[in-house]
Amino acid sequence: MKCELLHCTPLEFVAHGVRMSHDNHDKSDTTDSNTIGKKDYGLIKRVGFKMKHESVLEPMQFIWDLEMSTKTLLALSRHRVGVSLTMRSTRYTTSKNKGRHSVQDTDRTKPYLDSIMKIVDEAIAEGLPDDELSLLLPQAYIYRGQITMNGRSFKHFLDLRLAKGAHFQIRQLAEDMLKSLPEEYREFFEKSPDKDSEKGDGI
Repeated sequence: MKCELLHCTPLEFVAHGVRMSHDNHDKSDTTDSNTIGKKDYGLIKRVGFKMKHESVLEPMQFIWDLEMSTKTLLALSRHRVGVSLTMRSTRYTTSKNKGRHSVQDTDRTKPYLDSIMKIVDEAIAEGLPDDELSLLLPQAYIYRGQITMNGRSFKHFLDLRLAKGAHFQIRQLAEDMLKSLPEEYREFFEKSPDKDSEKGDGI
């Protein structure tokens, strides 16, 4: 399954926002846009994650190019705050992809899904229009889309979808999205004992 991170907000802008409330930008130790200072990094981690003032995480934007099953897309659509979805439309693409459709199956569902997708290809060959073809697609059918989340919404998404009780497909998506982040961002969201001292915790 595709999970490609296309963009993430430079951390200097996130730290700049955190410092806004106390007007202490003079204490920033970030000197260029490529490397976040240790004090600024620790500040984001302490205020946004440890102290849970999560509004400061909203300027942290992530954009992914993702593939997921319809089942997973339906679950993802429940996350509506700070989340934007632009999906490839089955109304315009189903017939174009005859013989090249993808589904996210399991060993036990594969034979059933193979039969369903064979029926879809037969319907395409018979000239059924895309508007009706899309009604035949199973919940395992794979959609591709561009997904945008801010840091606060992504944290909430991970809290819910990495849980053992989450459906295994969206749990896998959450794991893949987390793994796609650069290390300095991933450290914010990974569940681990407090390590604020590793990159500095000063203001």
